[in-house]
Amino acid sequence: MAKAPVPDTEAVRQTALRASWRRDRWVARRRLLGRWLLWCLKRYVLPIVLIVGLVLLLWLGVWPSLSKTAETARPAVASSIPLPPTPSIPPTGTGPGLQGPITPPPANDSSPSTTPASGVDPVEAAQDAGLRLETRWSTATTAQTPVQATPPAPPPSRPPSPSHLKPENWLHSKEP
Repeated sequence: MAKAPVPDTEAVRQTALRASWRRDRWVARRRLLGRWLLWCLKRYVLPIVLIVGLVLLLWLGVWPSLSKTAETARPAVASSIPLPPTPSIPPTGTGPGLQGPITPPPANDSSPSTTPASGVDPVEAAQDAGLRLETRWSTATTAQTPVQATPPAPPPSRPPSPSHLKPENWLHSKEP
């Protein structure tokens, strides 16, 4: 069996040096590319991203709230759809615990929330704002169930005596 010739030491050294130089050039190129990319990111990409982000923030965050305030500042247009007549007979309760006709709570004439300061009828003001009464929905009084009164808690048998009570600073008022 013939043996392979042993390579010369100088050839091995030259081959190792060439491989090392190739690796060094690749690392140098990679580092240089990284430095250029970092410089470009800082110089161009980051400001563009910040500007686009600020525009998106304003567009999605501030602009809708500005448009809502602009809509509320505009005068309300009266609806051309006529309101349905309100029933003159209140509906009767048929559920458990509901007996007799259901009437809305009495209006308190002295209440500032029901009496507008300008003297305008609240129904007309609601119509001017484009609101209408939805008669299909039940009133708040129809969904209520009778409330059972709980008896008051019995008074304590005797009040605590002052001898058991200590002032808040009893620990700190001791003389050393």
